[in-house]
Amino acid sequence: MVVDYSREYTDIILKNLLNSNLNCNISIFYEKQDSYKVIKDLTNYIGNIGVDLKDNKENRNDIDIAAFSYQDAKYIRKELQVNNENIYFLYMYVIVLGKTEKELEFLLSKAEGILQSSGLYTRRSYFRQEQIFKSCLPIYENSADLKCSSRRNVLTSRNRFNIFFYICKYF
Repeated sequence: MVVDYSREYTDIILKNLLNSNLNCNISIFYEKQDSYKVIKDLTNYIGNIGVDLKDNKENRNDIDIAAFSYQDAKYIRKELQVNNENIYFLYMYVIVLGKTEKELEFLLSKAEGILQSSGLYTRRSYFRQEQIFKSCLPIYENSADLKCSSRRNVLTSRNRFNIFFYICKYF
């Protein structure tokens, strides 16, 4: 499952995987979120992080991560409030199929390398294989456990969402 993606990219991110001729299924789900609730949650989060940043009792690395997260939250809140953006949660799963265990391991490593080179960070779902498999079937099932593990937020104005829409239409 794709758990994160890079902020910086210039190409269609699944293009390399699609062109690799790997025997795989890709399933993409997106859900529109209530902007009012997201703004409320972000405001609370910004307040809590702001207090943590003022305390400065943690190590420098933790402070940098908190400051980065603080700026991201402020940016998303501004986009939702000022520019009337919509926010979606995006979930992406990839199933790789192989004939033998050795071939499957090779293809999985190859697929992970291709996705990572495109700026997508993956995690193997060792204990959620059945849920991932059902998500990639044409029955539109995305379990709550998977949602918690692979959820990413996407604003509508960003190229990411347009690229994902393009990919959805492609399939």
